[in-house]
Amino acid sequence: SRVTASSGKNLPVVGGMEKSLRLSAAALLIENVLYHRETAALGRAFRQWSTTTSTLRAVSQHVHVAEVMNRQLQATREKLAKLKSHLKSEQKKRGERNLAKEF
Repeated sequence: SRVTASSGKNLPVVGGMEKSLRLSAAALLIENVLYHRETAALGRAFRQWSTTTSTLRAVSQHVHVAEVMNRQLQATREKLAKLKSHLKSEQKKRGERNLAKEF
């Protein structure tokens, strides 16, 4: 159907079908924008989680290595203390032997 304008020309009537198509297209466009926004936000969240997880894992491994090194350092200190004690006792024995030889 057509409507006659004041100029006398026939104008197309925006029918329910055309309006419905435009509304559907607009809804689809909005849905796509929201979907891509949600997808981008999910991607950012995943990248942040991944970075945080790998950082925490690296720190955890560094802590473990530091603990192992600390145990090794303690064992080395104990061994050095024993060696020092042994050397002092050997030095005393030698000193006593040298004194005995002098007399």
